Amino acid sequence: MKLASNDCNSGAEEQLLLPNTEALASYVRSVRDKLIGVLPNYMIPAYFIPVSEVPKSRAAKTDRKLIRESVESLSSENLKTYLATAGAEFCDAANETERTIRDAWAAVLRLETEDISTNDNFYEIGGDSISIITLLKRIQNEFGVHLGLSMMNSKSTTISQMAKFVDADTSSEPSVDVQREVAAALSASWVKSIKTAGFVSRPALPAQASVFLTGATGFLGTQLLRSLLVKDSVRRVVALVRAKSAEHGLERLKETARIAGWWDDVYEERVEVWTGDLEDAKLGLKEEQWMQLAGTSPSGQIDAVVHNGAIVNWNADYEKLKNANVRSVLDLLQAVVESPHAPRFVFVSGGVSVDIDADPAAVADEMNTSIGYCQTKYVAEKVVHHLATALPSSQNRFSVLKPGMIIGTAAEGVANLDDFLWRFVATAAKIQLYPLDAEPGFVPVSDGGLVAARTLGQITENNIDAFVNLSTELGLATPDFWAHVNAELGKVCTPIDWATWLERALQDMNETGESHPLWPVQHFAAGGGISGTATLSAPDEAELGRAVRSNVRYLKQVGFISGADEQVQVQGVLRRGVRRS
Repeated sequence: MKLASNDCNSGAEEQLLLPNTEALASYVRSVRDKLIGVLPNYMIPAYFIPVSEVPKSRAAKTDRKLIRESVESLSSENLKTYLATAGAEFCDAANETERTIRDAWAAVLRLETEDISTNDNFYEIGGDSISIITLLKRIQNEFGVHLGLSMMNSKSTTISQMAKFVDADTSSEPSVDVQREVAAALSASWVKSIKTAGFVSRPALPAQASVFLTGATGFLGTQLLRSLLVKDSVRRVVALVRAKSAEHGLERLKETARIAGWWDDVYEERVEVWTGDLEDAKLGLKEEQWMQLAGTSPSGQIDAVVHNGAIVNWNADYEKLKNANVRSVLDLLQAVVESPHAPRFVFVSGGVSVDIDADPAAVADEMNTSIGYCQTKYVAEKVVHHLATALPSSQNRFSVLKPGMIIGTAAEGVANLDDFLWRFVATAAKIQLYPLDAEPGFVPVSDGGLVAARTLGQITENNIDAFVNLSTELGLATPDFWAHVNAELGKVCTPIDWATWLERALQDMNETGESHPLWPVQHFAAGGGISGTATLSAPDEAELGRAVRSNVRYLKQVGFISGADEQVQVQGVLRRGVRRS
């Protein structure tokens, strides 16, 4: 008998929850492997419990009470059988190092030690970007060994791997050969077939142009969409959105724009949503849609591509991010190169700022031990830059634009609460101290509107640079930045030297715990602050100053910047999480 209402006996309740099977467990593990690095870890279920059917109440609604009571009635032993990792081969600790590390995992994840296999993945059994920092500190305190970011962020990080690293007592980290990755990407036949002779530059966008945009639901992406929609020369903006339907995707775009404070329904008729996924080949687009990108469709063509989408996940390694952050670039480049309409292409990059013309071997040594996100961005940058520099210097078809730290516009001031910059500022406000550079420095900030304008200039202007690094061009002198912050805080932060500031900040973080704004990004803070050393040529420092003040006001209004110790709970704001198209 199947359950259909809540007036059921215990025997019927037992029939609601079906036993786990080897086939189901195998399927669940494959599903989780796909989800890890694609969704935020908190969205990935730790348990999968099959039911005979979804029970209904007398009101024909899902009987949540019965489901909850049925699960709560399970013994701890029975519940374990539904773990997402159930059925995988269990490996016990083989030595004292593995036992000690497993104890640390159990304490951090609040699991029973004997339930953790040494081949379990930290993120698959409940770990996240905050708890992994806690684990890192425990292991460092126990062994005096610092586990590097690549080890901590790998999709295959296990107790056994950590133990080998600790026993080796070395600071070297697992690496990706970024030079080899670049070479492999450039070995594609479509790259080799590019001929410099006759490869003409593209003039300004034609009237009634169609522009393809990825990442339009992100923090910068919504400003790019805004800037495109106010251009009279742009008739249609085609936005790639990961959504259940085009209608759902449009609602996602509109919701982000509303939070950013700029949406007007008059724009809707000029926005066309294509559902897809950066992780999929050809972005998961339909054949006819891809033909428009490749310039072979009779129903329309794409005149320019702004590739701003990416998966931004500090806890995923290169292989996990490669499809979304590298292959998507290669697929779009191939379409643009082969299109008879010669569309323009600009790649909006991110990650660590490196000299694109520096000795590749020297840069590779640095990038090989970086986090996966930065590695993918570097590889993609090098490929786009190779195409640009393989053509005559006057080419304006291909370019890379690398923003600095993007903040909300001066007009709206809507900030991204998960950005390192604002977590750093929130920490300074909390301890009422900020670090002063020993040498004159600057904070490479630029508001989203300015970055969007510079980005679109790469597809609309005749003469462009093949590589634009805004992180070395735009920003405010460090004292000026903090003066603007202080002007809005209401409680003045005083300057101290960097070493003392970091010590005080980490002390405050340790006293507060996981709710501290610096906690999730402390590994970045330890590597340096928010200041750079390049010479600036900011076009409008006054406007940037107004933007900084506007962002701080916004962060105070939503409760993100304050002196309180409680964890911030805010609604209707822009947060990164795992950002993608």
